[in-house]
Amino acid sequence: MRDQRFCQASRSGKISHMTPQPLVSIIIRCSERDKLALTLASIAQQEYPNIEVIIVGMTGGQAPEMPDLTWGRTLMLRTVATDSPISRPLAAQAGLDECRGEFFCVLDEGDTLLAQHLSTLVPIALSRMEALVVHSRANLLNADGSVRKVLGSPLNRVLLYYAPLISLQACLIRNSVRELGCGFDPALLIAEDRDFLCQIAE
Repeated sequence: MRDQRFCQASRSGKISHMTPQPLVSIIIRCSERDKLALTLASIAQQEYPNIEVIIVGMTGGQAPEMPDLTWGRTLMLRTVATDSPISRPLAAQAGLDECRGEFFCVLDEGDTLLAQHLSTLVPIALSRMEALVVHSRANLLNADGSVRKVLGSPLNRVLLYYAPLISLQACLIRNSVRELGCGFDPALLIAEDRDFLCQIAE
């Protein structure tokens, strides 16, 4: 069963100077500062101009220190700290609660985006107002950088409950899903990302 609330991106969606550029919030769940630099560098290289970054520390205590990077652009960057260590779903929800953008993405430290990721997905999302999620394909990599698996099939709601079809990290999600009651379940120790997408699909 295909769902119009999920839209798979094609290469035809490209931003131009005439395209509206709503704010996109990128949430990063962070437990290892060393991997954070890789993720932030890929965000800094985005062709899309209007981005805020929300870094949620998962280890407790002070917010994660920012790595020393040459950004090459201006980024709105905020950090969220917690008194004690928190789980992945709690970190994602904490970031979601801080989102100001019309759209958001959720990454983990070490995840990277291609430079054209947002500039491809945002125009598609703006042209498909019924779509709550626009997604691309995602490469899952081995330690040596080789591709282990590719996710990104068109959504099938039935199959989504049985196996991951798309990667949350490859999704651009409309912030209005929060008004529908969608959120990250703190009771889940695994598959919290897929559960969140299942909520949207319902």
